[in-house]
Amino acid sequence: MLEIIPTGLFSTDYGIFENGNILGVIYKKILSLKDKATFLLKEQKYSVSREGELSGHFLMLLHDTVIARAEKSGFLRDVFIIKYAEREFRLEGKFLSLRDKFFLFEGKKQIGSILQKSFFSRKMAFDIHADIPLEIKFFIIYLALVIKSRNSESAPAGGV
Repeated sequence: MLEIIPTGLFSTDYGIFENGNILGVIYKKILSLKDKATFLLKEQKYSVSREGELSGHFLMLLHDTVIARAEKSGFLRDVFIIKYAEREFRLEGKFLSLRDKFFLFEGKKQIGSILQKSFFSRKMAFDIHADIPLEIKFFIIYLALVIKSRNSESAPAGGV
């Protein structure tokens, strides 16, 4: 199981840990029309951005080579279709409870989940039951953070 922990109280960057050891960091730019991010993982620097300014596929690159891509499935749905090599995954966000939940499918089979640890925490846990390279797991986590960020930005503010 991977732990996803913000690097600071108000940070949009997240450390990814396994058994208490850091595996890498996702650096997500705060103000970016292309939803840009960088992953540092095993001394490799991966980049992610959208093809267009406000739309298009999300592309994960290593040295200007596309490793994986994701497209949003529908305008109002919190679903991404992720394509990597010959495989296709579906990441679905669920927000009907007090904690953010994301479910990962390959075909019709659920192979993983990303769950917010508690209502008052930004920490999350990624539990996956499939052989997927670590860099693709980082890409999936990044897409979950995109959905989470967009939902929190569109949520109504509390108070009167």
